[in-house]
Amino acid sequence: MSFEDGMFDAVIDKGTFDSILCGDGSGPNAEQMLNEIHRILSPNGVYICISYGVKETRMAYFHKKEYDWTVLHHMVAKPTISTSTVVSAESKDEKNFHWVYVMKKQPR
Repeated sequence: MSFEDGMFDAVIDKGTFDSILCGDGSGPNAEQMLNEIHRILSPNGVYICISYGVKETRMAYFHKKEYDWTVLHHMVAKPTISTSTVVSAESKDEKNFHWVYVMKKQPR
């Protein structure tokens, strides 16, 4: 990206990271994406990634020592069309949830 280092306070991603992981060269491309996001975030910047990927498949990408950010994750129930089915946070069927990952960069 042609943006300056530390230029943004927040980056919001709704599916881009998932899409990159579906393509050829997914590992290196995902790493390059995260490196660039980390570079353009300000010292207290936040990267929010909304994903279908469960934490077991995403945390290895997000939780690396070279990224000086804290990583939190949240499960958000997917809306359903059925009026007879209600998905709650107590349900552990991960396919019924979207995952929201919040990475907050730590000031140096």
